[in-house]
Order: sequence, then structure tokens, then C-alpha cells
Amino acid sequence: MTEQTTKIKHGDIRISTRIMAITSLIFALAAIVMICLVNYGMKQAALNNARLKARIILDQNLAIHTYFSRNLKPILLKHNDVCMADGYFEPVWMSSTFAVCEINKYFRSSATDEYYYKAGHFWLSCCNR
Repeated sequence: MTEQTTKIKHGDIRISTRIMAITSLIFALAAIVMICLVNYGMKQAALNNARLKARIILDQNLAIHTYFSRNLKPILLKHNDVCMADGYFEPVWMSSTFAVCEINKYFRSSATDEYYYKAGHFWLSCCNR
């Protein structure tokens, strides 16, 4: 009997140790999968939130450009022909890009979040004046 007992103790790994190792491995794999899934979900939520915020900013700027193009410029250009010299241009009241830039300066000075509108070369030169 002592030979069988020594074989069991010193030979193979006990069944309870195997079960514990397999359970630990399954738990570790499940934890890694859960961490990856939560990380992916949070990244997707952040990207969707960023898309929504960007859409709001772009829609607002497009609305300002549309207002200038459809409402303000036609009236000003009609009056400009009568009382202004040829080639006269005042960006403060003629350029929708200038207006959007100035409005965004006011927005940045009062906003608590770090949002901005990134645009082309003309926009940047307008905002840096």
C-alpha cells in the first residue's frame, strides 16, 4: 500500500490541482476577453460621441455660411453697387468665413470644452489676424 500512495503523491499531478489550474486559466482568458470587449466598446462610444460633436459644430458653421450667402450678401451687394467703389470688400460684413471665425473665437473664450473647427489655409489665415 505504501508503494501506491507514493506513486500518487510523487507521480502525477493531483486531480484537484488540475481542476484548479484549468479553472484559473479559463478565468484569466475570460478576464482578458472582457477587458478587450469593454475597451473596444468604450473606444466606439468615444468615436460616436466625437462624430456627434463634430457634426454639431459643422452644422452650425454651415448654417452661418448659408445665412450669409442667401440672406445677407444679396442685400449688401445690391446696396454695394449703389454706394461703394468698385472692388471694395470689407470682410467684417461680407465674408461668411470671417464671421464664422470670429463667432468661434467668442465660443472658445466662453466654452468649457476643448472643441475647435479645423479648416483650410484661408480659414487659418483669417483666424490668425
